[in-house]
Amino acid sequence: LSSGIPSDIDLICEYLDTGVRLDQFKGSIHSVAETLLLFLDSLAEPVIPLSSMLRCLETTQQIADESQKYEQMKQHLVMAHKGVHYDTFFYIISFLRVILSHPSNKATPNNLATIFSSVLIRKTELTVVPVLSTPLSSASSSSSLSNMSSLLASAGPASSITPPVAADSTRGRGTTLGASVFSVDPKTQQKMVQFIMTFLNVPSLKSGETK
Repeated sequence: LSSGIPSDIDLICEYLDTGVRLDQFKGSIHSVAETLLLFLDSLAEPVIPLSSMLRCLETTQQIADESQKYEQMKQHLVMAHKGVHYDTFFYIISFLRVILSHPSNKATPNNLATIFSSVLIRKTELTVVPVLSTPLSSASSSSSLSNMSSLLASAGPASSITPPVAADSTRGRGTTLGASVFSVDPKTQQKMVQFIMTFLNVPSLKSGETK
């Protein structure tokens, strides 16, 4: 598994906080991928609260058709999280679908759902442990996501996102992202992956959709 380089991650955070364009970054693409995951893992509030995800799955569990299930889940998110949470979630989902569109990435919906479910979905009552030595400012969160995603996409289909392995214990990272902050039982983890996969597997979701 490929992990980011600590010095690269610090530099990316500095670029994002000072407004420097990431196309000037010449380091490892895996460092950009890990910074994106660390950024999502560091948010004071989860993109999607665990309780909301569980209610969403519960209300759609009797729906067999995947497209219909997706539409119902999307409507639930619209009602519960209209605004920055909803937009961020669909921005990330749209980007993951771009990754899946390149076969040479060797990425699968299950693989990406497993990686991103633990940073997109969390319990709201948890106290978040900082995982970036240079925290990203909340005001730049939107442009930060856009910058990192654009750089990842520009690397081409040869690059892939894999679960980062902690290389520096001073950063507060566990074996995988979120492990030191939020742990769930295997059944709940499976539901989290299932939730993300529903959005990744529906052909009707177009890149860039946020509404």
